[in-house]
Amino acid sequence: MRTTVTIPDAYLKDLLHYAHTKKTSEAINIAISEWVRQRKISELKKLQGKLTIDDNLREMRAKEIKKLRKLHE
Repeated sequence: MRTTVTIPDAYLKDLLHYAHTKKTSEAINIAISEWVRQRKISELKKLQGKLTIDDNLREMRAKEIKKLRKLHE
């Protein structure tokens, strides 16, 4: 999507520096994706201690291996 925005020169200069690019579009895309990633992390941190997760990884792997063996027989 194309859009027009007004960004203060100082912000853009810093963004280009920290994004390690000379392309404005690339720097803005990096900034947006990083902002969204940080927000998702923040949302997950709010759930800390509120979710119960069964730790049955070994059991799940064993079931997957059984299924794969049956498929290859």
